[in-house]
Amino acid sequence: MNSGRTAASAQDRGGLYGGLTLSMSNVTADHSFSNGAPSDTVTLTDGWPGLFLGYNIQRGNLVFGAELECQSASGSGSYEYYSNITSAGETRLKEQMSMRAIMGYSGRIGRADTLFYGALGATRGSFEFRGGPASFGGGELVLVEEMTLLHDHAGVPENRYDQTPNGISFGLGIDTRLSDAMALRAEYRQTDFGESDGSLAPMFSGVSMPVKVRQSQFTLGLRMDF
Repeated sequence: MNSGRTAASAQDRGGLYGGLTLSMSNVTADHSFSNGAPSDTVTLTDGWPGLFLGYNIQRGNLVFGAELECQSASGSGSYEYYSNITSAGETRLKEQMSMRAIMGYSGRIGRADTLFYGALGATRGSFEFRGGPASFGGGELVLVEEMTLLHDHAGVPENRYDQTPNGISFGLGIDTRLSDAMALRAEYRQTDFGESDGSLAPMFSGVSMPVKVRQSQFTLGLRMDF
C-alpha cells in the first residue's frame, strides 16, 4: 500500500487498487416455451458480496483503467401459472464475473477528492433455468400426458438446463476518498445477458425454454490503493 501520499497528491488515481463490494441486485428473466405453454417473468432480488481489482492511468483530471470483479451471487425467483395448461419456471443465479473499462474525471465533492466515472464491459453469469408443468402442491406427484413428474418444494419441476451467458454491462458511479489510500464507492449498473436457450431435460428434452435475462444493480464498495 502506498502510505506516502500527501494531501497535495491525494487526488492522484493512478496505479493498482482493489476492494470489497456489497451489491443489491434485481434480476428479471422472461421465460417462454417452444410448445406454446404460458410464458411469464421471474424476478429475483438479493444482495451478495464481491471483490474487485483494477489499474488506472491518470492524465490531468482524466482517469482511464480496467477492472476485474467477482461476485458470489446466490438468488432465485420462480413463477407458477395455473390455467387449462399449467407452466412453471425458475431462474437461479449462482455467481458472476465482470471485466470492465473505466473512464472518469477526478474532481471534488465539497472538500472530498472524488472520481466520477463510467464503466463499460462484459459480465459472465452462471445461471440455472428450470421449467415445465406447474404442480398444485409442494412435493406432489403430478400426472401430465401420462407421465408422473416429481416437483421440488417450490412447485417448480426439476427439468432444467445450466448456462453461463455473457452480458453487456454499463455503470455510472462515484469514488470518494475517505483517506489518502481508502475510498468509498457507489455505483448503479445495468447488464443485459441476452437470451439463453436449452431443453427441459430429463422429462421434456424435446421442449426448449428460451429465457431473456436483465439485471439492475446498486453497489457500495470500499476501495484500497496499493
